Amino acid sequence: MTSNAAREVTAPVPAKASRPIHALAWVMAAWCLGFAAVNIAFQVTGRFASGPYADMAAGLAVMDWIVVALKLLGATVAVRSVIARPPTAVRTVLVWGAFALLALYSAGNVVELVGMVVSDPSGIELRSLAYIMFFLAGAAGYGALAVSYSRRTHARRSHAVLGVLGAPLVLGALLIAAPAALAAVGLLPSV
Repeated sequence: MTSNAAREVTAPVPAKASRPIHALAWVMAAWCLGFAAVNIAFQVTGRFASGPYADMAAGLAVMDWIVVALKLLGATVAVRSVIARPPTAVRTVLVWGAFALLALYSAGNVVELVGMVVSDPSGIELRSLAYIMFFLAGAAGYGALAVSYSRRTHARRSHAVLGVLGAPLVLGALLIAAPAALAAVGLLPSV
């Protein structure tokens, strides 16, 4: 007869993240926090309180605080992908979701850039190219964190897939559903 100890299956012990991956996690956290600081600065300075966006100031404030919360979550996910133990399904979903959201958004930016190159290349500004590169760098950073996390922790592929499939839903909520809801309550103009 077999003992309970012999029948017990132990999960593989997750490997520690390498120094470069640790450094990347902190860089990505700083990337998120710096990006969140922009939205906070918009609110503190009243950037949208006057001028062409004044009629949308309340709705833009709500959107700013929503994205600040997501960026703070992104910073937390980056750091916890290298320091938190034991590994969890939620962490796997979040790190893969962060990668997929940034990759999808970056892909949209690149498609838009290609469209501009075809239709009016003179309209492309250095600032626009820097914006695209900023998001591509974020997607690459979270991609490296996601792959490293999954390899080190032996994460289930289904959790990674769930994160990747959830990204379009989050992006749709940010770009379509939230503005529509804010328009419905009168905080943004209807399109």
